[in-house]
Amino acid sequence: MNAFYVTALGEVVQGKKIVGGSVRLNDFFKLLSKKDAKLYLGNDPKLVKRADRWAKGKIKTDLKAVLSGERYQLVEEIYDLQTVNNGRFRVYGGQKANGKEWIRLVTEFVRWSDEEGFWNRIRNLAKNVGAHMNTLHEGPHVDRKSIDNGKTWITGSNHGRQERQVEVGIDVKGMNLSEVRQKIKEVAKKTDRVWKQAGVSVI
Repeated sequence: MNAFYVTALGEVVQGKKIVGGSVRLNDFFKLLSKKDAKLYLGNDPKLVKRADRWAKGKIKTDLKAVLSGERYQLVEEIYDLQTVNNGRFRVYGGQKANGKEWIRLVTEFVRWSDEEGFWNRIRNLAKNVGAHMNTLHEGPHVDRKSIDNGKTWITGSNHGRQERQVEVGIDVKGMNLSEVRQKIKEVAKKTDRVWKQAGVSVI
């Protein structure tokens, strides 16, 4: 069995291929100009190309035609819970190669890697709300910009300093929409202080 997952945007991915997604993505990207799409997607060429495919209707939205009945039901369950998605929290999920289904509610944080006091707080908070902490990225911070099309660069004081971005995620498979909303309130209350310091807004 091939694993598959549904991104926070609602795209259905098998392997590395997008096989379908929500019709709302067609509608959303049709409304965006190419300039707006680049701004919204962080000017990532791969994401902008995907947005163009969505806008032109080149990605299937009839999921019953590309998914088995079992997987289709799981995608619908995920889509229902994704109505809670906002800049602070998002839901995504899928099915592993062994057949196990999973759905996660996640929130993200980024901070300097050497600030162990902060990371201990995040670990303790994650444990307190029954969540896992997963490192998404760790590497040198980029704080450099050009003021004249690449001839002169201004480098910030933290350029090159190691930073870490993590995801704090909770298993919400089997929860209904009301229960997930309640879980968001619980996690938001307990992480509010650290969110203001290091929270990452995501799409």
